[in-house]
This record gives sequence, C-alpha cells and structure tokens, in this order.
Amino acid sequence: YLGQNACGSGYDFDVYVHRGAGAYICGEETGLLESLEGKPGRPRLKPPFPAGCGLYGCPSTVTNVETVAVSPTIMRRGGDWFAGFGRENNRGTKLFCISGHVNNPITVEEEMSIPLKELIEKHAGGVRGGGDNL
Repeated sequence: YLGQNACGSGYDFDVYVHRGAGAYICGEETGLLESLEGKPGRPRLKPPFPAGCGLYGCPSTVTNVETVAVSPTIMRRGGDWFAGFGRENNRGTKLFCISGHVNNPITVEEEMSIPLKELIEKHAGGVRGGGDNL
C-alpha cells in the first residue's frame, strides 16, 4: 500500500523505521533526531521545530510507534470517534505502562484524562498493601 503511487493516490509515500539509541530521552522527538544523526540523544532547543528544521536540517515528521499503531483505527472510525475519549483539551487514548508497587503490572490503553488513582485501581488492581501504603 505504501511506496510509489501509495493506495493508487498518485503520491509516493515512503516510510523509514529506525531504531533509536534506546535511551529514555530519545522518546522526545528532537532527542530522537539527535540520536538518528549520530549525536547524543539530547533534546534540542525549540524553535525551530522539526516540521521546519528536523533531521539533518530538513523538514521532518517524527512519529512514535503508538501513533502509527492507532492511526488506521482513527482513519476508519474518524477523528470525532477518537476525540470522544477523554475531556476537553485532553482527548484521545494513550498507552499507560503501570509497574512498580502495584498488584498487577500491566500495559493498557485508556483515555488520556483518566485520573492516576483510577487508572491504577481499575487496571493494576491497586497499590500493593493498599492505598494507605503510599
């Protein structure tokens, strides 16, 4: 579907997947760009933003795997469907990795605006030893 004449659109659409350096900070888009350029993965000062001056000084779009994974569903169901999750100014869903002193560590997709306490109780079975243990 991608590449030359993607989906019969008349446009070429090439995707390059590149593994980052593995550092947590490379999850920040400009830190990832630095890493891809062979530099230490440290965030850049903004502006300029990557859309205007990104990889090797060229306009760039940086997308993480989470965004790529949910995009087909949003395309099928529409932006209004996705925006139906969450609250004003904090819409959509997010993958949350819950670990540490919880009863059931888990990765779960949930609304962006879910309170942390509700997230932990609903999906991870609460804090080990109960909430008074904090």
